[in-house]
Amino acid sequence: VTDLEIDPNNRTTVYASAFQRGIYRSLNGGPFQQVFAGQLPASNVDRTEFALAALPGGKTRVYATNGSQGVPNPYAALFRNDDASLLVQGSPNAALWKKITFNVNGTPYYATFDFCTGQCWYDQDVVTPKGQPDTVFVIGSYTYGELGGRSNARAVLRSTTAGEPDPAHNDRTFTDMTL
Repeated sequence: VTDLEIDPNNRTTVYASAFQRGIYRSLNGGPFQQVFAGQLPASNVDRTEFALAALPGGKTRVYATNGSQGVPNPYAALFRNDDASLLVQGSPNAALWKKITFNVNGTPYYATFDFCTGQCWYDQDVVTPKGQPDTVFVIGSYTYGELGGRSNARAVLRSTTAGEPDPAHNDRTFTDMTL
C-alpha cells in the first residue's frame, strides 16, 4: 500500500492505493473494492497516488496521479473526480475520472504531462491542502531537460483551479514551483 486516507466527509470511508492496483475504497468497514484502475496494471511498477478534498455541499473530490517506470505510453497523468459518491464499488469506470493531462506541448493540460518521467514508480505524489479543494500540488521527478528553458524542471507543480485552465492567467493550469 502506497497511500491510505479517510474520507474528509465520512469517517467510515477509507481509501487505499497500492502498486499495480489503483485505488480501492472501503465503505462502513466493508471490504475494499477498486474504484480507480491504473493505466498499466500489468506492470509491477505501475503506481497510483491520491489526495482527498472536501467540497462545499458535502461532496468529496479525489485527485489521482498514475504512472510507471520508463513507459512512454501511457504517460504519467493526473486525474480528478469531483463526486466520489458516484464511484461504483468494484467498477473502476474510467468515464467517472477526468484526465487533466494532455500530451501536446502548448496546451493548457500539458503541465502535468509525464510529470514523473521514468521514475513514477518512485517519485510521485499528489497533495491538496485541507480547506482548499481547488489547490492541488503534483510532485514528480526533476525534468532536467527543461531546467532554465520552458520550466523550472516541473518537479513540484501547483494549481489553484483544480487543474483547470485559468482565463485570468492565459489559461495556465499549473505553476512550476520547483526551486
